[in-house]
Amino acid sequence: MPAWSGVLGLSGFRYHSAERSVCIMPRPNVAKFVCFWSAEGDLPLRSITLAPGHPLVLSHDREGVVFTFTEELTIHAGEELVLLA
Repeated sequence: MPAWSGVLGLSGFRYHSAERSVCIMPRPNVAKFVCFWSAEGDLPLRSITLAPGHPLVLSHDREGVVFTFTEELTIHAGEELVLLA
């Protein structure tokens, strides 16, 4: 697990299980960093926060942009979530 902390630190991926929220805030000094995120089983979500400057973020404040879902959704193993701005 200690080796995994480097990937989490660089990718800025954080999951808060009580809030059912994902925050994606890659380190600003990492240019074109690409990685995968992995969760065991299902990933229930109520919101996703993307960093300022993310390609999906057309307008934002210093904290980025938050996509809040009207109903909680669950991403199952092998599924993808596509956000349309």
